[in-house]
Amino acid sequence: MTAWVSANLRQAAESGHAWLIDAVRAVPESAAVSVSADAAHSGLREPLATAWSELLDGDAERSRIATAITFGIVETGFGQLEAGVPVTIVEEVCRDSVLGMVKRLSPVT
Repeated sequence: MTAWVSANLRQAAESGHAWLIDAVRAVPESAAVSVSADAAHSGLREPLATAWSELLDGDAERSRIATAITFGIVETGFGQLEAGVPVTIVEEVCRDSVLGMVKRLSPVT
């Protein structure tokens, strides 16, 4: 999960995630734009959801919640990048936040 967080934040920092969001917002709202955006986010969420499900022994409810929270942490990180916070700081805080979730929610073996 932490690698997923780092990769997404670094990619956003390098490509400027804000331009894509602004471009989508500039297009008049339509079903096609909504479906396209949903498909893109689904593609991003799927590996993350799978990783959480595997870590949480297939517990669907906890996996869904952990995935949503992780995605929210990354979205917050995007906002911090857009505000000019250095990627190293954003990545560290977001990655460590998710690592805390992983450690806390991992089943004891």
